[in-house]
Amino acid sequence: MSVGYYVFALFIAILICVIAIIFKLLFANVRSQRKLLDEQETKLLQLYTSVETLMEEFNEQVKLTTTEFKEHEYRFTSGMSVFDLPPALEEKMHTRQESISGFKEILDDVASSPVSNSTTNISSDSSVQTRTDAILALAKEGKSDAEIAQELGITRNEVLLVLGLQS
Repeated sequence: MSVGYYVFALFIAILICVIAIIFKLLFANVRSQRKLLDEQETKLLQLYTSVETLMEEFNEQVKLTTTEFKEHEYRFTSGMSVFDLPPALEEKMHTRQESISGFKEILDDVASSPVSNSTTNISSDSSVQTRTDAILALAKEGKSDAEIAQELGITRNEVLLVLGLQS
């Protein structure tokens, strides 16, 4: 056998070694990346579990608070003693009751204020339907929203609301 054959065999062996080293380096990089990904996945699963646990605890607290609030609301609305309410909850209940009272007063004021029309007088005893009919009648006459509101002594928004509901 000639020297050329040995040189060629040596060249092939070196080439195989170089290819093996390149693959080893590439796969080492892939292994390290896979290891990092596995660690990150483990951390994410732990975080997800923690968040899930916290959400369950939060939902339980919401259920308990809602139940407590409903019990206290029942006591408050039924006239039972509310002296055992926590101060913050008692304040919320009183604020709610005051806002309901204020809303009722506003409704009473609106219901008691007479609304005048040049062709018809709509008194406080008239129904909402009569006011709606008056708005629609004036709109059919071709009057603008502002003119109808001024003539009936109501807000332009109320006129727009009635016309919007009718269309």
